[in-house]
Amino acid sequence: MIYQAETLSVRYLEDGIALLAFNAPGSVNKFDLRTLESFGSALDALHQESDLKGLILASDKSSFIVGADITEFLSLFTLPEDELSAWLSRANDIFNKLEDLPVPTLSAINGHAWVEGVSAYSHLTSGLSTPPAGSAFLKPNSASCPGLAGQ
Repeated sequence: MIYQAETLSVRYLEDGIALLAFNAPGSVNKFDLRTLESFGSALDALHQESDLKGLILASDKSSFIVGADITEFLSLFTLPEDELSAWLSRANDIFNKLEDLPVPTLSAINGHAWVEGVSAYSHLTSGLSTPPAGSAFLKPNSASCPGLAGQ
């Protein structure tokens, strides 16, 4: 095991290929604050792996990631502008860690990926999906967290 948290885990499948699997408590995976921080810590651990040759992102649930947990993120929008900007920059830095991995990255999407799930996907080298997979972007002024993944 490379990294283990309540919402995700990272382990080697074989010969340098790692699997980052989202598996949050509850019926769906979402980017809440806990998952975002765990995602960053998992990526930090992967950056330290000298044997890493590739990374697959997947879900142990019937959908990939349904989006941000807006019930948690709404309070962030009440922060002063400089604090909100710093938080968004930190969140964007986490997604950039995925893009900056020096190995090919692939997303294996089963089911649906919405907003931040698609944002994470957009930082990968490649992706594949199984029917009936679907994805969607929302407009920046919708009930999402614009800027979270650099969108």
